[in-house]
Amino acid sequence: MVLHLRILKINAIVLCVSLGFTACGDPTRFTANFSTVADTITVFALTGTPLSVPTALNTFHHEAVRAEATSGYDVVFDIDASGRVVLYPPSAVGGFGSAGLRTVTDAFDDLETAPNRGFDSIDPLTVSAGEVVVIRAEPPECANSIRPEIYTKLVVDSIDLVNRTITFRVRVNPNCGFRDLTEGVPDN
Repeated sequence: MVLHLRILKINAIVLCVSLGFTACGDPTRFTANFSTVADTITVFALTGTPLSVPTALNTFHHEAVRAEATSGYDVVFDIDASGRVVLYPPSAVGGFGSAGLRTVTDAFDDLETAPNRGFDSIDPLTVSAGEVVVIRAEPPECANSIRPEIYTKLVVDSIDLVNRTITFRVRVNPNCGFRDLTEGVPDN
């Protein structure tokens, strides 16, 4: 009799938990709080420009910043002798940071989800105008998250060799752990 009551009690608990999951959805599922952000940004090349100008990108805040130890940045920009853009992850310039870069074959507007592997956080990446790059960064704002990374897609639109500037478009997903790079509040 006691065993029978215990089994009924266990079954009731299992039923309540199952109903809770069904009624409320998956309680372990993350939900995004912010819409992705699209922007067009211009930075200066790291070499051949004054130290006071922005040469890097902080992806979380989607803003151009100076590449210095006190700035939080995820990629530094330069222009090589061939007129191509060289992107440096922070560890290649300042010896710190874990942001990684990778190219993709998708067109900027067609790329809906960031890849989940293949990011290089050590070596520079050389690209031409029109090539699409995905950045995987770990901003301080995500430090306490189970998934501490954010993703950004970037495409270089123009390179001004005279002024040594690079203009590019980005779409940033500021939600920690979400790879969706489409407009609006992400699902994944």
